[in-house]
Amino acid sequence: MSDRPAGEGNDLSERPSGRGETSLTGWVALGLAGLLGALSLLKTLPVDLRWSAVLASACLNVFVVTIWHSSRARTPPDPAQGSGWKRGVSFVRQLVWQDAEAPSLSLAVRAFHWQPWGVAICGCLSVAIAATALRPVSPATLVHAMVSSSLVIVSGAAALTLAFLTLVAERFYAQDAEQSHASASVSVSLAGMLRVLVACALAAALSAAWFVYLHTALDLLVHVAAVFTAAIAVEMLIRATLLWFFAPRAGANAAHVPSSIIAGLLRYRRSPLSSIGAELRDRYGIDLRQNWVLRSFVRLLPVTVVAMVACAWLLTSVVVLGPSQRAVYERFGAPVAVWPPGLHFGMPWPFGKARLVDNGAVHQIIVSGGADDSSVAAPSTSADGPTPNS
Repeated sequence: MSDRPAGEGNDLSERPSGRGETSLTGWVALGLAGLLGALSLLKTLPVDLRWSAVLASACLNVFVVTIWHSSRARTPPDPAQGSGWKRGVSFVRQLVWQDAEAPSLSLAVRAFHWQPWGVAICGCLSVAIAATALRPVSPATLVHAMVSSSLVIVSGAAALTLAFLTLVAERFYAQDAEQSHASASVSVSLAGMLRVLVACALAAALSAAWFVYLHTALDLLVHVAAVFTAAIAVEMLIRATLLWFFAPRAGANAAHVPSSIIAGLLRYRRSPLSSIGAELRDRYGIDLRQNWVLRSFVRLLPVTVVAMVACAWLLTSVVVLGPSQRAVYERFGAPVAVWPPGLHFGMPWPFGKARLVDNGAVHQIIVSGGADDSSVAAPSTSADGPTPNS
């Protein structure tokens, strides 16, 4: 018989990814939030800096989860020691009177639980930064970005890089959550927040590509992303407020690590085929994963579909013109050549486009009357009557 509480057994069996990895992820997210938040305040860069505010808000939400976990993972203080402010007043009094038994400053700083205050401050900052993304882009910024789109391309590439690195971290925590079999683990919460950051980074890259080729800003997409991240921050603030006034019971691990309902909307759900396979395996003992033909089909199906879509897209660069056809070839919206009849190769859509032009077509209009009396209308005859004289 073991004397350890059930909550400790769950924490040990959960095997989280480690407080060190979680803290490192949080501090990296906080650094990115500070950098992106500072960039969103600049007015001189010819890029859509509203996405910097959206990404900074998403990074702050990630940091909120990590410090929430750190604050809840600490050992609860001894009730005999009093509350936090009483211990702080006692420390200052001992320091002023130069008491030899006064603890060191480093121990006093470590004993201070700043994480609950950090959750509230970072949540409010996340909402405030996301609100700045709702402002419109200045016309001067749009003009400068149209003239020189190099910084827009660089920002799109940076957003893609951030999305890839965040996706790697999200897969790590999602795999750890599946292995721990604990729905309330910190890995589940971090995976959800990182998934939101991946979606925002991909949307920023899409907006940059859209702006480079169409010279318009995706205002609706920016506003949706900003409202989404702000709603997650508001939800975390409400949860923190409720936990502040209504402390969870001892061993209630589900309330220790928050799992955002709004961020869970982007959760990956199992496909119907995998559900059918699990049902066959549980009820009838038929494991379709042991069939190498089915495994090869499932493994090669996504690659085949992607290859077919890529080939179909590349075939849009091939144009065949008939003997009586001509085409004006446009590259990036500007006409560059006139194509005669035959087989031609250009850039795929939408980078290259061929506009067909009628060449050699004869348009004939039959009018009544002759050349000398064209103003006089010919008399009408019945369809069943005799043939009129020419």
